[in-house]
Amino acid sequence: MQHVSKRYDNVAIGLAVPLLGLAITYARGKPINFGLFQVALPAGPVIAKDTGRLIKQVHEFVAELILALAFVHAAAALWPHHVRKDNVLKRMLPDKLA
Repeated sequence: MQHVSKRYDNVAIGLAVPLLGLAITYARGKPINFGLFQVALPAGPVIAKDTGRLIKQVHEFVAELILALAFVHAAAALWPHHVRKDNVLKRMLPDKLA
């Protein structure tokens, strides 16, 4: 059950950053440009400035959290290879590269 929970946590964190980015754009009252098409929003700010700032702070925090988790994940993968000198990383590689 813990493995399933971790998978959903990763999905939630991965979806939070773009959704909060869309919320920031919506709060500013600007159109959202997806490249091939654009979603027009009401002219002018729709959400109070303080709420928009809070959304932006949460957006930045979650983005930095993803970077920190990626760093910890990489460090945890390199620790056994360089410190413990075991073959964990080599066992993860395809047979041709190992």
